[in-house]
Formats: sequence, C-alpha cells, structure tokens
Amino acid sequence: TITPAPDEVVLWFEDNKIDLISTDADAGCDDLEQFQDMVGDARVVMMGDATAGTHETATLKQRLTQCLILNKGFTHMFLDADFNQMLAINEYINTGQGNPNFLLNNLYSWHYNTSEMLDFLTWLQNHNFNNPTSPIAMYGMDVGFTQPLIRNVINYINLVDPDSAPLITELYACYLPYAAQVQNGEYVATIPTYEFGNLPNAEANACLGNLEQVKQHLADNQEAYIAASSREQIAPIIHSAYLIKEQAFGFTLANRAYSQYQETKAYSLAWLLAPEHENKLVVWSLNTLIADEVDTITHHLSNYIDPDEIVNVGFSVYHGQFNSRDLSQPDQYPVTVFDLREPGFNNYENYPHKTGAPYFYVDFRQLSPNSTPAQTLRSSLNLYSSYKMTTRPNNLVYPIFKVADAFDIMFHIEHSTPTTYIGTLP
Repeated sequence: TITPAPDEVVLWFEDNKIDLISTDADAGCDDLEQFQDMVGDARVVMMGDATAGTHETATLKQRLTQCLILNKGFTHMFLDADFNQMLAINEYINTGQGNPNFLLNNLYSWHYNTSEMLDFLTWLQNHNFNNPTSPIAMYGMDVGFTQPLIRNVINYINLVDPDSAPLITELYACYLPYAAQVQNGEYVATIPTYEFGNLPNAEANACLGNLEQVKQHLADNQEAYIAASSREQIAPIIHSAYLIKEQAFGFTLANRAYSQYQETKAYSLAWLLAPEHENKLVVWSLNTLIADEVDTITHHLSNYIDPDEIVNVGFSVYHGQFNSRDLSQPDQYPVTVFDLREPGFNNYENYPHKTGAPYFYVDFRQLSPNSTPAQTLRSSLNLYSSYKMTTRPNNLVYPIFKVADAFDIMFHIEHSTPTTYIGTLP
C-alpha cells in the first residue's frame, strides 16, 4: 500500500512546477528558459538519470545540453565513459573521421550505444561544422582501460622526444600486465587489474613511484613538448598519465577505493576548469553519482571549484520500462527491457506523480525553510537510480536520498520507455 502524498507537498509541486512541452530532443528551448535562468552562471551542470536505459531522459538530456550550448555558452560534454574510447568520438564530432556506429559499439559503456546517442552525435557534429571557431568537445571521465592510455603516452613520447621513449616504456613495464583493454567487447588483461592491490607493499609502491615519474617527466618537459606538438595534443597525454597512476593507486586502497574512483572522475572534469580556461561543462551520469552527497563525483569536484559554480540536475520516473543488461542470463548479459517497479510508500516519485502532469521540472532551492514541503523533501526518501547499469529481474533498487539537498533541480517524467539499443553484445 502506498501512503498518500501529503497535500501540502503536492500543492508545492503544483505551484512551482514548470511544465515541459515535450521530452523530445528537437523540441527547442522555449519551455526551458526558466531552466536556463536556474543554471545561472554555473560552470558545471551535472545531469543524473533514473536509469541507464530510458528513452525520455536520454532525449531530454540532449535537449537540455543543446540549449546550454546554444544559449549559455557551454563548451564541453562529459559522459561517464572510458576516457580513451571517448577521444575517438570527440575526433568524430570535430573532424568527421570515423564511423559513429562502430565508435558507439566499441564503447564499453553499452548504455550510450543507442539511436538516441547517435542522433546527438549528429547534432554535435553539425553544430561544430557550423561553428568552427567555438566547437564542442566531448570526453569521458571514467579511467576505463589503461592499456590504450599507456600506448598513447609512449607513442606521444616517441613523436616528440624519441630519446626518452625507452625510459617511459621501462617505467610503465611494472603496471602494463595489469592494464586492461577491450577486445571484442570483453575486458582483457594479462593479470586481472585488481591483483595489483595484492602485490607486496614494497613492490606496489615502487611501481606507483615509476608511474609518478612519468607524470613528472611530462610536467618537467611540458613547454618543450608543446613546442614540438601543441597544447591541444599534450593535454590528453598528461591526463592519461594521471589516470594510469590513479587507477593503480586505487587498487591499493581497499576501503577507500570507491571514494578514490569518484575523486578521479572529478579530476577528469577539473583538469578543464583551471582559472585560465573559460570552459563550461555538461556532465552526464546517474542520480547516485552526481547527487551532492559524500563520495560522489559532485562532492569531490567541489574540492576543485566553488560549489556554487555547480548545479545538480536529477531525474525521476514514476512508471514504465527501461533497458538494462540482464545478469540472470550467464555469459551473455543481453540488453533487455525491464519494468519499473511501482514506487513504495517512502518513494520521492509519489509526490510529483500526484500532480498528474506528464513531465515537468522544479527548483528545490525555492523551498521555504522549515516548511512542510522542505522538511519532507529533505528527509530520507527512496529515489530510483540504476547504479551498475545492470539489474536482475524483480530486483530493482531505490537508493535513499535527501532529495532536495542532493539535487538543485529535478525533472520528473511520469511514464518511460526503453532506449533504442543498436549495439551487439558478445
């Protein structure tokens, strides 16, 4: 039995919601003028998601991002995806090189391999073609697979400083067996990466010292390397060296590994937010990872920039269907359509549902302090947020959030349908 939503809370939603004309990506920005005002002068807009495979949130996030690019001067897109794999997608939207279907299918993050994302890449490429002096860059913030990153660093050194290439290769030799890559959609490493954390402390620390030496070598020679290539070429190389070291370090931390993993993602954003840059970032992930709570990406990012420069945007869905990988089918884990379970008595989704509106957004920063709506929405509530991009039938999880504290703005979608998956899984 679902407990009725308090009338005063539902009334707040009815009085404060801004209705959307559509969740379609091509519906324009007229109904998002207030959203753009809510974003204000923020440099980073973090966008969550209720699930990894919902059509309506995929297209709506595209529309929000397009409006931020067109009207608010946002310059960079980040997906919660492999940094190295996303470099090829960034190349595609900026030069047209590559096949977008192949590039998406090659992503280990299966949930972006959809017709919705393919349409968005087309929009970004057209935008960049028509705005050559202010193109949009698109990166991944996940460490992902470090074997290609190691190759990239060594290849770059071979190009700009061939005399140092043997040293860099030698320094990376201790970690290379643990560095994974993707082959035919599978995770492949000579030795499972997590085994690095089981090395004797002295051996692990010696290797971490080697990885740090690579970072220091790049820093010490940065100006010479820029002269031999360009600032744009060396930037991802420096960041790659950072990611390699941080992945290895994370596997030595045991209880702090999850926190350090999210901190590394935050730094993947922060490297483009230095004071000398005027970059503004849109970041796509899940509600669980962008909420303003301890050990999330947002939490760690606030160590690098003023928290007031970050706006958190969450998404809720009341009922419908979504795509996820099905862990109940061993060896295959196919992308499968699942039903959203009916929200329980302590679910946030019950409140916006009671308005009867199909889709809208609210700004929780407009809540009156100490009011019943504020106290209710800042209490512990369940909110659907698919975390691992995988689920088992009838085993859907609703994490607990203090929703109005965790998110600045919340979009609500009453009924969801699955994304159109276009990939091929092994």
